[in-house]
Amino acid sequence: MEVFEIKRKIFEVVEKLGERSYKVSRKGKIYFLKDFENDKKGFEEYVSSETKLNGTGIAHPKIYAYDKNLRVVASEFIEGSTVCEDLMKKDLSEQYFELVFKANWFVKKDKLNINYDPRLWKLNNEKLYYLGTIYGKFEENSSFEKEKMRLWFYSKDFAKFLIQNGLPVDRSRVPENEAFVNKKMALMIVKYYI
Repeated sequence: MEVFEIKRKIFEVVEKLGERSYKVSRKGKIYFLKDFENDKKGFEEYVSSETKLNGTGIAHPKIYAYDKNLRVVASEFIEGSTVCEDLMKKDLSEQYFELVFKANWFVKKDKLNINYDPRLWKLNNEKLYYLGTIYGKFEENSSFEKEKMRLWFYSKDFAKFLIQNGLPVDRSRVPENEAFVNKKMALMIVKYYI
């Protein structure tokens, strides 16, 4: 079995999740492990982002251990499917929007810029976890309602997003007229925008 060692802590690989990401276990607990290999900048951004996110109200996976020489990070493993996977099955409940608008408020308050790509968010135990990193200072045009909100509804934009990422599209759910999607978006903004 493949293992990783981070500061004398042994992690056994349970499952390979991506090119350099793994589901690992240590002493009966599951972790997410990312091996950045030669990507020093990516490693530094990941660790720095986690530290900055700790000061906000945004739920995110906490780092358990990392090695800056090997550029390997083990963090909390968040069970469940991503917002993208959930939306591919059925429309998102209002809980997703209530929680993402709270996260949007936190990043505005702390002047941070995050990514609202639905593949980077997971709803687990009544919390919406952000799995991405911080990439700069907050800009008004990158807020949730202005940048990626359309990707949180089964819209034409979401269908295009799925195609671009090699994911299947349910054509029966793509609206002919976006007016209904626009109305639902407006209702969520009115109800949950902070």
